[in-house]
Amino acid sequence: MKTANQINADMQLAKTLAPEDVQYGDYVTILTKSSEFPSFYWDCPPQISDASETVNITYRPEDAGQPLKVVDICLPFILAKPINNEVKVIDVRAVRLARISKSFAKNFANLASNKKKKGKKKST
Repeated sequence: MKTANQINADMQLAKTLAPEDVQYGDYVTILTKSSEFPSFYWDCPPQISDASETVNITYRPEDAGQPLKVVDICLPFILAKPINNEVKVIDVRAVRLARISKSFAKNFANLASNKKKKGKKKST
């Protein structure tokens, strides 16, 4: 039986990255996304908010935690490849990235491919 210290030693943590710290070949994931909206969307009285101001909303996207492999970098954009082999362009001005371990990304890929194989078997 593993003790608490052994379990914690096996655990890995995602590390938040600044855009300039992202490197080719890194496995990253999107932690949060930000979007800007004009303040008049909220119908606030002019005393509270100027209609020309923007409101920044930060939220956790549905695909947060999905591993992406960094293929190319041209800040503020990153070209990344998810497990399903589609290419994705990420604007680092609107997201917060974290570096994840290679083993986490590989485990995700293995589990995703097993799930696809099981889905195909059921449909045949």
